[in-house]
Amino acid sequence: MHTLSGYWFVRRLRFAFKTILRSLAVKAPLKTFDTQQGSNSDRVEAVYIINLDRQHSRWEAFRTEARRHVVEGRGLLLDFCHRVSAVDGKLLDVSEAGGSVNPTYPLDNQYYVDPDPRLLNLIREKVVHVSMSREEVAVALSHIKTWRRLVPKQANAPGHFAWLASGAASAVTVRSDPLGRRRISVLCTTHSASPSWG
Repeated sequence: MHTLSGYWFVRRLRFAFKTILRSLAVKAPLKTFDTQQGSNSDRVEAVYIINLDRQHSRWEAFRTEARRHVVEGRGLLLDFCHRVSAVDGKLLDVSEAGGSVNPTYPLDNQYYVDPDPRLLNLIREKVVHVSMSREEVAVALSHIKTWRRLVPKQANAPGHFAWLASGAASAVTVRSDPLGRRRISVLCTTHSASPSWG
């Protein structure tokens, strides 16, 4: 038997075994979800799943799993889940993304997402720009598409991605990063109602 195909077979067998065990296990109802929008509850109101149209089998696998989980007093986990059709990188014309996603960015911006100390010397020496692949641009566009479903319609204008509740200043800290720049870090913010975007 070929080594790779043998490994694949073992992985599939393990997965099938775990799936059977999960289906037999007694599941406690999930207490994390609630459908009452705008309430003071800290529960999750909805789950958005980004899924490629050509990956229908993955969506069906997710639906099967989500049907197995019961939400306390609210039905199935699947009832809280909403599919978002992903932007397909294989079909994407990157020039169409210019208004929403800049396909190049400075490497020091990546440092804030993934602070890898190996990048520090390079970032300090010169400005390095990274070009995103079509697939990376598609991922960014898919997340923007999902975000637009989440926020109020009047908040879809660029820059309206967050708001702070009154008294939130106590949860904000200013610090210097390893590159010597001052950064604002929001530790935690909550809201109970949408702001007036006037």
